[in-house]
Amino acid sequence: MEPPYIRFGSAEETDAYRRQSGEWTVANVRQSIGWTQKLITIDYDGRTFLLLPEDEQDLPAIATRGERVACRRAILQFMSALTWSCGGAVTVESWSGGSQIYRTRKQPMFRQITAQQFYVDYLPQPSDPNHRLALALFHEGSTLIHVHTAYSFLSFYKIVNLVSGAHGQAQMEWINAHVPKMSHYRAKERLAELQKIGEDIGKYLYQSCRCAIAHAGDPRNPIIDPHNIDDERRLSLDLPLIITLSEVALEEMGIKTSQSVYEEHRYELSGFEQCFTPEFVQTLKAGGTPTTGNIRLPKRISLRMWGHANYRPLEDMTPVSVEGANGVLAIKCMSKENGYYAYVVLDFPNYRLKAKVHGEEGVEDDGSGEFVETILEINRFHWDWNCNGCLEVWADGTECLGRCTAFMPVNVMLEPRAYEEQVTKLKTEIANRPRRSQPPELRE
Repeated sequence: MEPPYIRFGSAEETDAYRRQSGEWTVANVRQSIGWTQKLITIDYDGRTFLLLPEDEQDLPAIATRGERVACRRAILQFMSALTWSCGGAVTVESWSGGSQIYRTRKQPMFRQITAQQFYVDYLPQPSDPNHRLALALFHEGSTLIHVHTAYSFLSFYKIVNLVSGAHGQAQMEWINAHVPKMSHYRAKERLAELQKIGEDIGKYLYQSCRCAIAHAGDPRNPIIDPHNIDDERRLSLDLPLIITLSEVALEEMGIKTSQSVYEEHRYELSGFEQCFTPEFVQTLKAGGTPTTGNIRLPKRISLRMWGHANYRPLEDMTPVSVEGANGVLAIKCMSKENGYYAYVVLDFPNYRLKAKVHGEEGVEDDGSGEFVETILEINRFHWDWNCNGCLEVWADGTECLGRCTAFMPVNVMLEPRAYEEQVTKLKTEIANRPRRSQPPELRE
């Protein structure tokens, strides 16, 4: 799947990892991305990271196990990826660690922003050293925005250096060539102001900003005076320009922004392409109906919702047929529960993933608790989905083939009280029914 699926560990996995002893490295952080309110683990770039929430005494933190120097570098790279994907900033306040997870106490009355539900669906994992450096510089620039405007500007400008070259003329030409790609509203406002007074944007950012920050005593360039309020204000106005250009530069390197990932939505169907031949996929994308080509579906398909417990009737379903027309395939999956099935719909012309869950008419009630549990679970699936759920389709329980962004229901009236009353009623009925595993004489 593109980009790679970001795996969060289960509660049991997270607790087991937290309890391990030996060689912990802990980064106690200050952040503005909205931190998790509970312990979670995230697998990234071949390593497991434990995210610890802020509490009454301790700062929020990121921890991982292994050799200290390697762990520090890995944590910083992970923080760079978070900064790039989530917006805001994550910076190290202090380092700690040891045989157990020792954290840094925070100052009284200090509290950071948190998220109701911490969710990350994209983290870049570049292998090229220059690309890793560019992410690190973006991370550095982001953490300095409200600390030191000039140094923040310089960090972002260095990313432009990486793609445009070491010489000033090449940098100015690159900037001017990419001015049309500035889409952020603050960058466009400042751009219009500078163009109105006849500024050459490339020359302005190079001489009046970059060189003015980095050098002094050169009569060719102005100088940024750290004590001059007007200089500070001007750089603050110019900062959106260089941030936007640094994002353009990173995308030129192949490191997509979260917005680009969302707009392309490759994560919906790219994982399914492995089930078909390239020619088969091309025909589907063109809106055709392939007449030949092998289809290699997984043995088991599960429908899940990110952040929610699995739905028993929708786990390990068996694909039994594929129907298709005009580039759209519908994979019928039979549940282990008699009378229930789901369609996984692959709309290749629009590159969209959909799913539909059905129950056959006249499904016979066998009088068991499991029968009502199935109804409860199917209802829970639809409720979670309508409550902005993120659908995921898993193959054989080990690989996410495709996922959707949060579902936005249309013309749906959600009534939480009515749903809770229904859940209570069904749970009461389950408690009063026999189990299928019980001997026949106990089912009376």
